[in-house]
Amino acid sequence: MIERRVSSLLRWSRHAAIVLGIAWACGVARAGSSFDGIAVTPSLSRVCAGLEKMWLCGDAIERLQQKRGSPFFERRDRELILKLRRGGAKTLVDTPPETEGAFLHYRFIQYLPTLDTYLIDITTYEGGSSLLVSRADGSELNVDSAPIFSPDRRYFATTYVNLEEGEPAVRIYRVLRPTPKQVWSLEPDDWGPGALRWIGPRRLIVATDGLCGDVVVPPGTPAEIVVEEKAGAWSMRPRSPGGRRAFPPKC
Repeated sequence: MIERRVSSLLRWSRHAAIVLGIAWACGVARAGSSFDGIAVTPSLSRVCAGLEKMWLCGDAIERLQQKRGSPFFERRDRELILKLRRGGAKTLVDTPPETEGAFLHYRFIQYLPTLDTYLIDITTYEGGSSLLVSRADGSELNVDSAPIFSPDRRYFATTYVNLEEGEPAVRIYRVLRPTPKQVWSLEPDDWGPGALRWIGPRRLIVATDGLCGDVVVPPGTPAEIVVEEKAGAWSMRPRSPGGRRAFPPKC
């Protein structure tokens, strides 16, 4: 994923090292797999293969959606026009190229029927994030990454890695319309979330990784944690002892 306030290389690791997508056939996304995480559908992320700059990925996916004749949006120069139900529209506007000290680009990634929202990629000088825009009323929700849905699609998880500034996070949201609700979050101080996979409707496994091996995870840290919901409350517990990482980062 993208680092928000570090070097440009680490900034772009947000999309690259963080897991997003319903990812891959078995629901697993691995840290460090180039552009995984910008889209829920793996085939869209693969459009970005071979691109050297992360910010080009959103452009490439949006152009593909235009080529496919997507009925959900229009691009008019700097304006991204999202079509809402009942004939409405919501417009997101990029900053002008000549704007000094500012850079903000919105790129259409895909429509998510489970949430009835549009997934938008946001790029800034400081990094980037994802934006969910309700197709019903245009309401917005900023999230760390593209959603990773539970098997029953009643919940989704997002991840973010920023070990340099102590901001890694795993967040879980309840699927609600028009706006999902965050029900749980974990912000560890000394490790970042690696691969994440759901193993049931209310249970997921998160690997504890450093940023592409650059940060040493403290001894005794479990290789994986289990996050689960019981009796209406979410909690976490170790799944395996420290030492070997179940899903080593691949940068």
